Amino acid sequence: MITESDGSPVNMAPSTYGDTNKESKTLLIKYQEDGIKKQENYTIDIINDVKSKLLFKEQHNLNII
Repeated sequence: MITESDGSPVNMAPSTYGDTNKESKTLLIKYQEDGIKKQENYTIDIINDVKSKLLFKEQHNLNII
């Protein structure tokens, strides 16, 4: 089972990344091997690699009679 280090569900799509466009997370991985339960912390970086933004601005003229 893989969770955030605090035991909460893993969020792989954070809503904010900060100035670096990178979010570091520590995941808690629990597993069983040869009947022995083990757990490990594993650090990952989620990188929001935005190449460019394209904005459209449309103007509509409404003539209401």
